[in-house]
Amino acid sequence: MTKRKFLITKQASSFQRRLVVLYTDIHKNYKGSDYYMAAIRNTKQREAIKLYLMSTTCHPTAETVYSNIQKDFPNISLGTVYRNLNFLVSHGEAIQIDCGDGYVHFDGNVAPHNHFFCKKCNNILDIEMDPIDHIDVIAGENFDGIIEGHTVLFHGICPDCCHRSTNPE
Repeated sequence: MTKRKFLITKQASSFQRRLVVLYTDIHKNYKGSDYYMAAIRNTKQREAIKLYLMSTTCHPTAETVYSNIQKDFPNISLGTVYRNLNFLVSHGEAIQIDCGDGYVHFDGNVAPHNHFFCKKCNNILDIEMDPIDHIDVIAGENFDGIIEGHTVLFHGICPDCCHRSTNPE
């Protein structure tokens, strides 16, 4: 049996006692693993990061997330933000978008949708359109592997940049 080094007071509820036991067992068995990091660290920070991603449509970079989350968590580090963003992506709670601009962007909307990258202002926009799931079937006709899905990123000039170029102020 694992020797537990936590002092549990008489006033502790049974829930608190079970939590200490769970923490001890996780710490002993999973320290250094992804499960340990997910189960123990920064849950309030992770939740704040997730809520921020879900509340914005600007597809922020980790640095943008960091600057916004730092208002509520002044001691948070950029490394913590990166770890939590990677955790959210690996657990299907966020999407990672690489549009070739040298930055990785994140999206809290995990429902299937497509993106547009403006080559003038570097903004990423969600595109409202009919599903194009049939593209998997078309691609699979000449491919011997198994296609499980697709990611579509359209490139061009966004409506705001088009408007600015035709109506300079």
